[in-house]
Amino acid sequence: DEFYNKHAQKLKEVKHVFSKLGEDAMESMMMIDVIQRLGIDHHFEEEIEAVLQKQYMKSSIHGDCDEDLYEVALRYRLLRQEGYTLPADVLNNFKIKEGKFKQNLREDIRGLMGLYEASQLSIGKDILEEAGNFSSLLLNAT
Repeated sequence: DEFYNKHAQKLKEVKHVFSKLGEDAMESMMMIDVIQRLGIDHHFEEEIEAVLQKQYMKSSIHGDCDEDLYEVALRYRLLRQEGYTLPADVLNNFKIKEGKFKQNLREDIRGLMGLYEASQLSIGKDILEEAGNFSSLLLNAT
């Protein structure tokens, strides 16, 4: 009984942290990522859905004009994992006119990891395949 009470208390604490994150999109998405990696996301389905719905609306209305590769890739992956339909062209912001990914991205290891993980959700999307090859090449070189 004591174990279950402690477990329930910990879940309440995490739900409280979720509610305190409020409008900080990046912190909320990072929290979802950690919770999913820990395999405890089933305890927070409502909270996760609320955050993802807000992120989907943001990216649908305003587009994904963020300059941070990690944030764009994380948002894309989390939404796609949960079944949201998103165009892969949000990654075009990180390409130069010639269609190649910007070279300054090679120093953004966290962004490259996010890009690689997002590319694993490719379903016939050339840009995601290209993103996977680009990020894999750079990550393996470091």
